[in-house]
Amino acid sequence: MSFFGFLCQFFLPSLKVLHLHSLTFLDDDSFQNILSGCPVLEELDIQRTNQGDNIKTLCICSSTLKKLCMYNSFCVTRLQPSVVIKAPVLEIFQLNDFVSSVFNVDELPSLVKANFKFYFENRRSEDYYNGVVGMLGKISNVQHLELSNGIPKVVTEAFDYNTLLFHNLTHLRLQICDIHWSILLDLLGHMPNLKVLVFNEFMVGELCLWSGEPESVPKCLSFCVEAIEFSGFAGCKGEMKLVRYLLGNAMVLKKLTITSRTRNKKIKANVLKFPRGSSTCQIKLLYRSYSMYPKVAEWL
Repeated sequence: MSFFGFLCQFFLPSLKVLHLHSLTFLDDDSFQNILSGCPVLEELDIQRTNQGDNIKTLCICSSTLKKLCMYNSFCVTRLQPSVVIKAPVLEIFQLNDFVSSVFNVDELPSLVKANFKFYFENRRSEDYYNGVVGMLGKISNVQHLELSNGIPKVVTEAFDYNTLLFHNLTHLRLQICDIHWSILLDLLGHMPNLKVLVFNEFMVGELCLWSGEPESVPKCLSFCVEAIEFSGFAGCKGEMKLVRYLLGNAMVLKKLTITSRTRNKKIKANVLKFPRGSSTCQIKLLYRSYSMYPKVAEWL
């Protein structure tokens, strides 16, 4: 166990990269002393995995910070900490959060890439969901965004959801299962200039729920999306219906890539027969072996 509260004078005028992993502080101020002692800091990686690190409000305030990676784990059980971020030149933001109760984030106008993973429990309140959406609203300039499972469903239920607009977003990567695809398609409506859509590792089973085609097609799907990728494709009905919908409505799609868990001939035959909204779309089917030495090969 490491304590940083005893450092009354902490000054590293040339330090640009700082990693703080599994530390225990005396209080919030002791953490602030570290940041204020790094006047040119550009990259901060903080992992909070102790049984309570004594920080109630984690405040990241820096006018020079360009990359921020935060991991707040299940182990921080004594407190439900808050997160405050004031970093106007931040370009890369990665947040894995399982315990924080409040998010207070200033506008991040310089953000290019963001990756958010949250742990949602039934005990989470509507205020918490609205806080997550509020934080997403502060990263509206982001160009590359990755969202973990559960976030699309939660944000669509939040009060401020309709105010979200990712006007600069071109690349979206999703880790989702067990939600109605209408929620996904509704989310795409807030990303008018999306070009690349990637689905990560579907879970095995009938978890891709399909409630019928929506009345309208998201603007980005009709006019902007050029590449779609499925990773860990299982071939369940929900997945197949989604592929059919995307192929039929992505009017400028250039490439659809499906990486499957199995060489199921029926999956391949059905996908190749689906109607395509884009006459120039190419379909690439890959097979990933999950042996001791996994590899990806073209599905012939």
